[in-house]
Amino acid sequence: MSNNSLILISKACEEIFIENGLSDIEIDSTGVLFDVTNITATIGLAGDVRGHLMLYSALDTAEALVEELFRNMGIEEKISHKDQMFKETFAELLNQLGGRSTIKLSENGFDADITPPTILKGDNIYINTSFYSSTAIVKISGNFGNIGLFIGLTN
Repeated sequence: MSNNSLILISKACEEIFIENGLSDIEIDSTGVLFDVTNITATIGLAGDVRGHLMLYSALDTAEALVEELFRNMGIEEKISHKDQMFKETFAELLNQLGGRSTIKLSENGFDADITPPTILKGDNIYINTSFYSSTAIVKISGNFGNIGLFIGLTN
């Protein structure tokens, strides 16, 4: 993956988090892996740039993230990973990130589109990433904890 693509997608990530009221975040693209992953949202990239973006974390971290997003919208509600709104909000965050990434890639001459997001939930989620020609992991840290963004491209 070119450094330019990684920078564009990382910048899109930072912008989306800030626009959703999560301005107190740190972005680290050094490739940190997490011990526990119980939820993953994945979205496909198509066009000149093909691959996947995967937002992943432990369930309690994802719940804290969604609750913080809700608070930023003025909704004071306890959220559970079993609630439909939880799944939809987690997936929508990745959808926004994927959309912003395609805009940034387009502004730099790449035709890119995204697929609808998919949620995977369970213990010890494993995704085979060996078919990607380039990969990166971005760690996003905030009051909610740490979540990861996997970027895998096939071209």
